Formats: sequence, C-alpha cells, structure tokens
Amino acid sequence: MQATEAAPAVRRKLRQGVSWGLVRHVGTEILKTSLFVLLVLELCYSLLVAVAVARNFDLDLPLALPVMWFTALSMLNDSIPLALLFATALVFGRFIADREIMAQKSFGMSHKQILAPVIVIASFFCVTGYFLNAYLVPHMKHQKRNVGALLIQQFRSLGKGYNRDFRFGNVNLWIKEHDGRQLEGIFLAPRTGTDGDDGILGAEKLSGIDPIAYPLCIYAERGRVLFPGEIEQEMLAGGGDRGERASDPLPTGFPAEEIDLRADPPKAEEGSGEQIIIELEGLSLFWTDELHPGGTHTFLQRASVGRYYVPFDPAGSKRRDPGRKELSSPKLLAAIARTEEKAENPDLTDKQRGQWQGQLARMRTEYHDRWARMFAYFLFPLLAGLIALFLNSQNRLLPFFVSVGTIPAVYYGSATIGQMLGQSGAPAWLVMQLGNMILVGAGGFLLFRLERRMAK
Repeated sequence: MQATEAAPAVRRKLRQGVSWGLVRHVGTEILKTSLFVLLVLELCYSLLVAVAVARNFDLDLPLALPVMWFTALSMLNDSIPLALLFATALVFGRFIADREIMAQKSFGMSHKQILAPVIVIASFFCVTGYFLNAYLVPHMKHQKRNVGALLIQQFRSLGKGYNRDFRFGNVNLWIKEHDGRQLEGIFLAPRTGTDGDDGILGAEKLSGIDPIAYPLCIYAERGRVLFPGEIEQEMLAGGGDRGERASDPLPTGFPAEEIDLRADPPKAEEGSGEQIIIELEGLSLFWTDELHPGGTHTFLQRASVGRYYVPFDPAGSKRRDPGRKELSSPKLLAAIARTEEKAENPDLTDKQRGQWQGQLARMRTEYHDRWARMFAYFLFPLLAGLIALFLNSQNRLLPFFVSVGTIPAVYYGSATIGQMLGQSGAPAWLVMQLGNMILVGAGGFLLFRLERRMAK
C-alpha cells in the first residue's frame, strides 16, 4: 500500500523537474559516441584531401599530411552536427531497444524531460557553432587553400632522408641527401615541358638529362636552407658579405623570371615571411644555346661558379586573398558594407551595377548561411532524438538509418536551393533558413504526435 501511494508522488516529482543524474548519464553516452564519430569523420575526410593535395602538387604524402589539420578544422561546421546526429540516433536507439526509455516513461517522465540531455548538449554546441562558423572555419579554409605555404614549413623540419623531390611553380628541386637543413647533391631546373611529364626522377643523372626538356639546370655539391633574416644576422656576426662573385659571366638569355640566381644574398622583402633561401656551394651551371627537335643530348656550355643564393617563394603562386567563404564574420560584414556602397554608385553602368549586386548577394548568402549552420547544431541531434522516440523500434539501428537518410538530405538540399535563391536576389536571411524551418516543423509535428500517443 505504501509503495502504491508513493508511486504517484514520484511521478509528480519527475513531472515537476528534470533528473540531472539521468541527464549526465545520457549526455555522457551521447558525448562519447559523438566524439568517436567526429574523429572518424575528420580523419577520413582530411586524409582524402591530403592524398589529393599530394597528387595535385606532386608532393610525397608525408609532406602533405600537415594539410590534414587545416582540412579537419575547416570542415567542423559539417562534421559536428553530423556527429551529434549519429550519436543521438545510436544512443536513443540503444536505450529504446533496452527498454530504458519505457522505464523512464513508466515513472511519469515526459518526452521533453527524456530529451533534456539532447537539448543541453545541442544548446552548448549551438553557441559554440557561432564562433566556429564566424572565425575558426573561415580561417582554416583559407589556410587549406594556400597549400604552397606548407612546403616552406616542411623545410624547417626536413630531418634526415634521401632522394627528395619538390616542385615550386616553374622550378624543380631534387635533393640527393639531407640532414636537417644541410643538403648534398642539389639539382635545380626550370619546368619547361608541355607534355606534363617534365618531373625530375631521383634515378636521373646529369649526363643523361635532355637539354630540350631542361635548357638550363644547376647542380651543387652542397647547400643549406636559410630563412629571411638569417643571412643578415650571419653577415653582422661575421662582419662581411658571404657571397662570392662568379668568375664567369652568366649566359646570355638566362631565364631570370624562372630562377633568380645571384651571388649576393637576397634581402628579405616585406611580407616574405614564408620565403626560403637555399645557399649553394660547389656549384656548376649547365645550359644550351639552341632548342630544336633532334638536338644534341649533351650540354653545349658549362660555367663553374662559387657560392650562390637561390630564393624560393613556392607559396607565392598559390597565395591569394581570402574569398567570402574565408573571411571572418566581422570582416565579411565590412566587405558587405563596402560592396553596398559600390553597388549604389550612380556612375555605374547597368552591367557594372549588376555585377556588384551579384557579388553582394553572394556575400549576404554566405553570411546568413553561417547562422543557418549554427542553428543546425541544435536541430540535428534534437530531430534524431524525436525520430527515435517516434519510431519506438526494438531495432536499435533503425533510428540511425532513418535520421541519417532524412535530416541531412532535407537540410543540405534546402540549403542548396536557398543559396540559388539568395544569389538570385531573394532575401538571404529568409531563404538560407529554409532547411531549419522545415526541420522545426517536422520536429513540432513529431512532438505533437508523441504527446497524443502518450495521452491515449
């Protein structure tokens, strides 16, 4: 009798508030699962991008691996809501199959109380999503696309190795052996081939290089990698110029626009923090005067020189100003304001005004897309929990497959339509929220049906 009388009291207590012990238990399960899913998503995507970068830039895969960090951070705006979606669907599917949700309902807990752990976690990530989408993700996208700068960083920690091949824009660099920044057996040549097969292979020998493919090349017995400022410091410490003038003049027609070779140490230019300088010693210069089909396979001229400095800026050809997707939100708002002023200039022609208005529409669409993604952090796991409760299936994987097959498709499909409408001139603040509005409507419908089912 006492137990019977106590049961309604327990139910009333549970209806009045939230069991924070239960919130911690369910929330911990969701967080652990979501972190594992997030790690898998990040590693898979970033590894694929690193492989693509290694192939496109003709790099060894270990040299391209640092791009994985930029790639992983630049896709957090998609991987976090997906990880929360996967984790919520899996955890709630398991709890329903194990009849834990049924036990909670038997104690009088409402669906809102059951979903309290999801609401708490989703709210936290929703707030975090603002800072990710406004600052971190745009910056990482810009870093990811400036892959050339990663080459410079690799020279800071080359380690010990053999037969290393680099491609810097129009220049091939092959290093026979390196120990840190100390190099031995260095081969440089401009890339002039047009058939796409002009790379340097480690097995090539100087005597076997075709001058038609390499009209000019440099071979140095020794060398070392320097960075801007180091040469000036060494000159101040040593009290003089370390450069040694060549006794023989450079050949006529030397392609200075492809390889800048000079005896004087180059000055570090402003903004050239990513530049490297390779100091060459025991250097030989090879070139040909004639390039024609069927030409000789031996070098026609040779000049021996002393020490030279070769500056490289491999990131320069790939360095670019941030686009609208790579600007932080405050900078994007400032760019929108500047574009609005330009679009309102009365001196513009109709064509110019249309171009500025189109650019303005794309910027506004990008800005409001970030807000839409922030709300998706909240809606993805909440909808997954509602779907699991609505299905109430003993198959613990059914909520996962239904949630994964519907929620991302609805959101990203609506986001694509919203971007098309926003770039066409429709109000971006409205069209970019199409996916979220559909998800909110679906969530409200599911909650209504769940409450009706419980009332019966």
